[in-house]
Amino acid sequence: MNNQVKIKVPGREKYELFSLETGAYELKIIAQQMVEWIEITFPHLKDVEDNYKLVGNEATSKAEFLFKDDYGKDFNVEHSICKLLGFQCDKKFQDVGRYIADEIIDISNVSQLIFNCSLTESNYINGKEVPFLYNCGIDVPVGYRLARELTDISYKNLTTSQISNIRVWVVDQDGAPVNLRNDDLVVTLSLKLKQRVTRVSIGP
Repeated sequence: MNNQVKIKVPGREKYELFSLETGAYELKIIAQQMVEWIEITFPHLKDVEDNYKLVGNEATSKAEFLFKDDYGKDFNVEHSICKLLGFQCDKKFQDVGRYIADEIIDISNVSQLIFNCSLTESNYINGKEVPFLYNCGIDVPVGYRLARELTDISYKNLTTSQISNIRVWVVDQDGAPVNLRNDDLVVTLSLKLKQRVTRVSIGP
C-alpha cells in the first residue's frame, strides 16, 4: 500500500496521520479526500479548500501543493503516498508556499486502452492479432479523468450471423487486463445491418 502521509494544520505543531482508503483514484479525488479529512478532523479551520490545495501541472505532469496558510506535509511515514505523487520519501515542508514534486505522478503506467469485442474480426495492433474495436490513446496527465466520444464511426465485419451475447473487454498496450477498480465504464456499440440480395437466374 502507498496511501499514507502526515499533515500539519494551522495552529498545531503536531503532524497527524492521514490514510487514504485503498483504491484507484484520480489526483483530484485524492485532493478532495485530504480536504474533507482536514475539515472533519479540524472543524474550526476556515476556508480549507482555498488554503490547502493539491493540483496537477498539465505541462509537467507533476503534483503541486499550494498552501496559503501554515499547513505542512511529511512523507516520511510507513506506506507513504510519496512515490504515487512523485515526492521523495524524506520530503517534509511547511508554511505558505508552492511545493512541487520531484518526479511525475505515478498513478498509472497505462498509455493505451484497447477495447476488444468477441464478435469482430481480428486485426493487428502493437504487433498482436486481436479482435479490437477501438484503440484509445491516453493523452491527459496521469490522475485525470479520461472521456471519449466518437464522431467518425468505422464498422468492422462480424464473425457470426447469430448473436446470443456480446463480450467486451479492455486491455492495455501490452495486452494485460485493465483493473477498473469498480470505476464506471460505459461502452456503446453500434450495429449496422446490410441486406444481401442474391441474384437468381430464371431459365426459359
